[in-house]
Amino acid sequence: MQRKLMGNDHPHVAVSLANLGALLRDKHDYDASEAVFHDAVAMNRKIRGEEHWHTANSRSHLGECLTKMGRYEEAEKELLEAQRILNTTLGKDHKRTIKAVERLVALYDAWGKPDKAAEYRAMLENGEW
Repeated sequence: MQRKLMGNDHPHVAVSLANLGALLRDKHDYDASEAVFHDAVAMNRKIRGEEHWHTANSRSHLGECLTKMGRYEEAEKELLEAQRILNTTLGKDHKRTIKAVERLVALYDAWGKPDKAAEYRAMLENGEW
C-alpha cells in the first residue's frame, strides 16, 4: 500500500521493508526475510547512500538473517560493514551500533569461531571497537 501511495523511492517504504524483514526473520521465514532485506538495502542505498545509518542498519539485519541461514561468509561481510558505518555515523554508544556488534558475536558463535566471538564480546564489555 505504501509503495502504491508513495512510490518505490520513499524513505517510509524503506523503513517498512526493514520492519517487514525483521518480522519475517523473527517468524523463521528466512528466505522471505532475506529477499525483503535485500530490497530494503537496495532502496536505502538509492535514497540515502551507502554510508547512511539506515542503509547500514538494514545490512545489519540482513547479516543476522544470513547468520540464521548458515551463510556465514555473506553474513560477516554485511555485519562488518554495517558495524563500521553505524559506528561512524551514530557512534559506538548508540543502541544500533551495539546491536551490530552483538550480531557479530552471534555470527562467530554460530560459525564456530570462538576466538572471534570472544574478541567482539570483549569489545562490548569494554565499549571499544
